[in-house]
Amino acid sequence: APRRHPEYYFDDGNLVVLVGTVLFRLWDSTFRRHATAFPLDKAPDDAHPLVLPGVAAADFERLLWVIYPPWARLFSSSDASKCESADPAKCQAANAHALGAPQKIALAQRYAVPPEWAAGAYATLCARAEALDQAEGRLLGIETVVRVAGAR
Repeated sequence: APRRHPEYYFDDGNLVVLVGTVLFRLWDSTFRRHATAFPLDKAPDDAHPLVLPGVAAADFERLLWVIYPPWARLFSSSDASKCESADPAKCQAANAHALGAPQKIALAQRYAVPPEWAAGAYATLCARAEALDQAEGRLLGIETVVRVAGAR
């Protein structure tokens, strides 16, 4: 019987992936944004997972470490419990990882972090010389891209 991965089985995830004998439960939007080579089938629960034949669980775990870096996983409990704001200690821990402006804004959007935490990141994006690239645009979403472009 498949076992749930101890780190990459998120209770609030909406995409279940079976790799070998290991189940991963992920956030569909984040996974699909970064792993476009995988099939786009819906896989909402353990009984109906997206099966990835020929992929080693350890290799898939390495991919997920890139897609869901440790500092981003700090916030998942805040989101799952529907907190109005994230724990300040989690914000400080994320700051310690020297996040880029787009990553910091994306975390603030997803996890109800107080707006002032990401204010400097918005200012950085609006003031920098280079425009947002495609990956940053996908990460931030159309509304934020339009607001940043308007402010620039």
